[in-house]
Amino acid sequence: MKKMKLGLLIAAVSISISGSLASIPQPYCSQQEQYYKMNTPWGYYFYPAGRLGIDYVCEYSPVTTCTYYRPAGCDQFIPCQQGQFMPWCAW
Repeated sequence: MKKMKLGLLIAAVSISISGSLASIPQPYCSQQEQYYKMNTPWGYYFYPAGRLGIDYVCEYSPVTTCTYYRPAGCDQFIPCQQGQFMPWCAW
């Protein structure tokens, strides 16, 4: 019983540490070119966002992703900043 309890304790601690490390944002994502996702009736597309604070801002929204980035050698877009994408100058 004690070995099983110790094993479950070790598993719980390792899962919590892994979860906390996975939630830390990538340090280099904000240094990459940022893209925003635009939904259309034909699907969604990623467009270059520009520079934060100059071309766009990320309004507070805990459930949406503001910008994405594409790592070198990868064809997928990965979430970078949290919030609602808002262009600085709305036409």
